[in-house]
Amino acid sequence: MRICHITTAHPEKDIRIFYKECISLARAGFHVSLVVNGGVSKFSEGVHIVGFKKIKNRWLRIILSPWIALIHALRINARVYHFHDPELLITVLILRLFGKKVIYDVHENIRLSINEKTWIPSFLRYFLTKAFTLFERFILIFIHQLILAEKSYLKFYPPKKSTVVLNFPLDKKGAVSKNFNNSIRLIYAGAIEKERGVEQMLELFFFLVENNYDVYFDMAGLIFDDQVEKKIRHFMKSPKMKHRFIYHGYIPIDKVYELLEKAHIGFSLLAPKKNFLESYPTKIFDYMLFGIPVIASDFDLYKEIVENNNAGICVNYFDLEQIKKVFVDLMNHREILKKYSDCGIKAAKARYLWKNQAEILIKEYKTILYEK
Repeated sequence: MRICHITTAHPEKDIRIFYKECISLARAGFHVSLVVNGGVSKFSEGVHIVGFKKIKNRWLRIILSPWIALIHALRINARVYHFHDPELLITVLILRLFGKKVIYDVHENIRLSINEKTWIPSFLRYFLTKAFTLFERFILIFIHQLILAEKSYLKFYPPKKSTVVLNFPLDKKGAVSKNFNNSIRLIYAGAIEKERGVEQMLELFFFLVENNYDVYFDMAGLIFDDQVEKKIRHFMKSPKMKHRFIYHGYIPIDKVYELLEKAHIGFSLLAPKKNFLESYPTKIFDYMLFGIPVIASDFDLYKEIVENNNAGICVNYFDLEQIKKVFVDLMNHREILKKYSDCGIKAAKARYLWKNQAEILIKEYKTILYEK
């Protein structure tokens, strides 16, 4: 059965879209295509990738790329079209006119996040939130199924059409016993933005180096703000940071796994914004699976995962002195790190693996294809 995933805002090898959903569906016997803005057309891991020239300007991408993606997608002539970006909502009616079944994968709560997107002029945010909410509600009438990345999104969408498929980590052989007695490698892997704790992480690392702790820091991911990028580049030029702080940029998942295998402490320091407070922190699950103790924001949801599983410590995002104290205590009591590591691996393998979510996704596809 031929199915087609479409994204105009995510990279070709996005972890949720490509590595988790597309590959899982291909292995389940579906003929899977992925249409992607900026991707390179090829056959990879059982998935036919159809790329088109990348539109880098954000506003032009939102306006033009849905229609370019739609043209490529219709050429595939799939039974089911599964899209991952809200800007693609405008293509739903056309897909339905062609008799296609449509799935909308909700990665984030756009209704909450528009007000927090700094690249949108502040005077437009309220209007765009209201307009998007009304437009989305109308389009949902024509969508067959919603795949929600978070349980908290259920209150915003019709329950009869909604299925939660959480972004749990792939079951890799990364869970290894770590040695915490020598140098300590810190890691952050994900989107690099001010509200995701980049300033706290850099200041903390500088403090540790200044106080002669034997630490290293690997940072990987896309930078979305020019000022943040400037700060990181300046930080890297400091003589004391040479060979200790490494910014890897956006790297393939296999390279991320290599960094996780070597890391000893992982960060998930997010600002207390509405869209973060109720969203599962995907990187935390990856850290736990690889035996990496977690330092996370003290949101109730994060505490439930990190502290209830004895996999790390939750701290106040705004309190740098508290974060420093936590780190000093951990550096001076390495046995605690070992305990967090072992408990994290155990919890991740017992409760937080993608294979269980893949089964839910595949079941929904079979329902849509054969029963609806």
